[in-house]
Amino acid sequence: MSTVKHGSKVPGKEPWVQDVKISPDAKLVAFGVHGGNSNVELATVDAKSLRLRHTASIDIAMHSALLHLDWSQDSRLLALNSQSYELLFLDVAARRAETASAVKDVAWSTWTCKFGFPVQGIWPGIDYTDVNAVARSHSKRVLATAEDSGLVKLFQYPCTQPKAAWKENRGHSSHVTRVAFSAQDRYLISVGGNDKTVLIWETDFGAEKAHVDKHDGEPIDEAEADDEDELAHEEDLVDQSDVLRVQREARHEERKKAAKSGNEDADDQEAADLFQKYEDNNGDEMLAAKPWKGQVRAPAGFTKAPKNQDQAPRVSASIDWVYGYRGYKTKNNLRYLADGSIAYHTAGLGVVYDQQTQTQRHFDKHTDDVTAMAVSPDGKTVATGEVGKKPKIFVWDAITMQVLHTFSGKLQRGIKCMSFS
Repeated sequence: MSTVKHGSKVPGKEPWVQDVKISPDAKLVAFGVHGGNSNVELATVDAKSLRLRHTASIDIAMHSALLHLDWSQDSRLLALNSQSYELLFLDVAARRAETASAVKDVAWSTWTCKFGFPVQGIWPGIDYTDVNAVARSHSKRVLATAEDSGLVKLFQYPCTQPKAAWKENRGHSSHVTRVAFSAQDRYLISVGGNDKTVLIWETDFGAEKAHVDKHDGEPIDEAEADDEDELAHEEDLVDQSDVLRVQREARHEERKKAAKSGNEDADDQEAADLFQKYEDNNGDEMLAAKPWKGQVRAPAGFTKAPKNQDQAPRVSASIDWVYGYRGYKTKNNLRYLADGSIAYHTAGLGVVYDQQTQTQRHFDKHTDDVTAMAVSPDGKTVATGEVGKKPKIFVWDAITMQVLHTFSGKLQRGIKCMSFS
């Protein structure tokens, strides 16, 4: 193991490394630190000792901390995002900033920058703080986003139309900090913030290879334009996305009101301690500004995508595995079931782990942190309760994971404990 010291000057405290990427030719490592006005740090790997050697700390006049960076396929350029909503480009060999017009036709090895031409349509709001991270699939067909809402969304790539349609995936109960696809796109990994949970999502397109055109991997849809059934299906997806968007916004407003109410009413200190929310401290909560907009350039010859490119992607994702367990301010939440499997909860999920098959089953109907659990005497039924202004209790079958009953309405603030008769 070797380490390398950054060259950025950050007064007061030692900053953390915010993002790091290896060049496609495997000759350079680029990274940036979070704190002050970041430089772009470059390091090489010694072929014999395999130790890192810091080679440059490049100041490209970034006005705040670096958030994301990506290499071009030829290992010549870097695309960068900053905390102050900048989109910048660096010529690594010349060690100077490059203009947006000069790089508009560049093919990028990865795309994790949340500001840029191919990700303009991901924003659900107007302040550019809703999305924390993005990741393009290796097939260059799908874009995944990590949101403050706790959702992991899938868009078609490139996503250039405002408020593009999406598919949403629920499991996290707090802001999602990172997303990434596995090498063959079979899996999508998401990392939660306050819920301290890692979710592994299995996709249904795996290693399928997309046909791409000459403009940085922009996908060409293979469906026939006159396929009425497919178009009707995708129109349904758009309608569903509109409904889900409205529901998400309503839930967001409800949570804001609940937080305000909780601050004003502190009569039950024990409950307040149980259901407290950590400070998110996402690091990008600045005034809405759009400096990156001025750096967006469409590739030469770019035309609007085919009709169905403004629809949600056909690819879906489902939870395959959950890494996490809630051990904070909760009791009796790890129980054996009648079939020998183990039930517990983490984030916004109920989890049933089968030791024999080494598999998990997941209950995903909650919209906030699960804070309490009970198992019926026969070991076949599970009840889980959540936090919130009007929390719900779900009673569900531990084998089929289907809802048997829902309790809501008279409950307030959150569920602390439960027990079956």
